[in-house]
Amino acid sequence: MFSNYRFLLNEVDPSAGSAPGGGAGDTTSPAVPANPSSDFLSMVPDTYKAKPYMKAVDSMDSLLSQFDNLQSMVGRKLGVPAADAPDEEWGKYFDSVGRPKDPTGYQFEEVQYPEGMARSEEQNLALRQLLHASGITDRQAKRFIKGYDEMIVGEIGKLTEAEKAFKENQDKEFNDLQKKFFGERKDEVIEQSKKFLLEHLPQELRDHMGNLDNKSLVMIGAFVDSMTKKYVNQDQIPNADRVTSGAKTVKELEAESRTLMMDPSFSDILHPKHRDTKEKFQGIWDQIGKLSK
Repeated sequence: MFSNYRFLLNEVDPSAGSAPGGGAGDTTSPAVPANPSSDFLSMVPDTYKAKPYMKAVDSMDSLLSQFDNLQSMVGRKLGVPAADAPDEEWGKYFDSVGRPKDPTGYQFEEVQYPEGMARSEEQNLALRQLLHASGITDRQAKRFIKGYDEMIVGEIGKLTEAEKAFKENQDKEFNDLQKKFFGERKDEVIEQSKKFLLEHLPQELRDHMGNLDNKSLVMIGAFVDSMTKKYVNQDQIPNADRVTSGAKTVKELEAESRTLMMDPSFSDILHPKHRDTKEKFQGIWDQIGKLSK
C-alpha cells in the first residue's frame, strides 16, 4: 500500500529512470510533486477515504500519529485504576462514574413482599453500606435490588403455593386414613384421642404432636380408641376444652407465642424450621381460643 512512501519524502522514485546522459554519479534532483497530500491520499483505498477519522490525515506521519494516540488511550483503559491500585484511587474512580456521595444516596424501588417478610430498616442500611463500599452506582443498585426482590418474591410465591398444595394433600390423606380405619366414627375417635392425650401427655410432648405424620396420628387414634373401649369409662375422659391439669394459662401461652414470633424461623419462609415454628404458633393460639371460651 505504501510502496511509494519514499517518493513522498522527496527521495528518488524507484520507478523513475536516470536523468538524460546521467550515470551512476548523476546528482540531478528529482521532480517534487506539486501536492504531496493528494498523492498520499491516492494510495489510500476508497473504503477508508470517506471515513471521518481520515479528514485530519494527509500524510503517513499524521496517520501514524493518530494511530499512536489511539493505542495510548487503549492502554489507559479509559481511567480505570489498576487492580492493585490503593482504595483511595478506586474511590475517586467510583465517584467519577456515578456512585452516590454516601450510602443514603441509594434509592430502592419498592417491591411488595408478603406480610412480615420485607427487609427491615437495619437490613436496608446494611445493604446500602455494602453497595457503596463496592462502588455500585445508584442506577446499577436500583436495577439489581429491584430484580433481586422480584426474584425472591416470585420464589416465595412458588413456595407458598407448594406449601398450600402439600397441606391440602396431607389433609386429604389424613381424612382418607380416618375414614378407612374409623369410618363414620372418625370425628368421635379423633376427639376422644385429643382428650386422652391432653390428660396424660406432658406439655413438652404435646408441643411435638404437630410434627407427627398422618399415619402416626391415625395409629395413635386407633390405640387410644382401643384402650378407651377396653379400660376407660367414657365419662372419665376429660373435655379437651376444660383441661387444667398440667396445662398452661392463657397468659403463659400468649408469652410463648410472642417468643416464637421473635424466632428467625417464624418470618423467614426459607428457614428449615419455618413450617414447624408456624405450626407450633398456630397450635398455641388454638389452645388460647379453647381456654378463652
